Amino acid sequence: KSPCMPWHTYLVLVLLTATAGLCKEPGFTVLFFLACAEVVLRARWRHFFSLLFWFAVVGGVRTWYVGGTDAGFGYVDTPIRYMDFKLTRTLSYLYQHAYYAKLLVLPWNQSWDYSYDALPMLHTFDDVRMLAIVASYVAVAALAAHGLRVCMRQPIVILGLGLTVIPFIPASNLFFLVGTTVGERLLYPCTVGWVLLIASLGSQRRSVAALQWSPVRG
Repeated sequence: KSPCMPWHTYLVLVLLTATAGLCKEPGFTVLFFLACAEVVLRARWRHFFSLLFWFAVVGGVRTWYVGGTDAGFGYVDTPIRYMDFKLTRTLSYLYQHAYYAKLLVLPWNQSWDYSYDALPMLHTFDDVRMLAIVASYVAVAALAAHGLRVCMRQPIVILGLGLTVIPFIPASNLFFLVGTTVGERLLYPCTVGWVLLIASLGSQRRSVAALQWSPVRG
């Protein structure tokens, strides 16, 4: 039976999450990240539902306070939302995810302004940029599968992936519209998880290499 977390611990978590969210929206995902960690690493469902409840409360209060989740930006700032075809909007948003992944892995050729047609939209499945979308999501799925496989021995892998993906959700345009096409500043929290993930994978590779080259005794 999992121990009951004191009420003041939840209060501190909620206050810290609200403070982080007031600095930038990804801060509101802290409670959701902790809830996912409780399930994956400890299987403590009581803590999971408690953290999920407070995450919903904090998110609901934030949505009520700002009057909803709609971002009132014009066509120049967010042209995708003004497209008539749902396929165009969906593929273009998915390509933004791939572009964010590219910036996280190879942060070169950055720009201070991605408005208007800085990233041309995708209209059909035969666009060659679909390969970037598929590669990005396959990579995330592969890392998630590997992290779940070794989560008991090396929890840092799945934690690093969670810290990379979960803070990105508010900027993904999946649940509510964001008032920017691409914002490199939105990747700042994700870089923490990315560094942990790269370090953990590098450590595993080094351990495997050391075992392979170690002299056989006896």
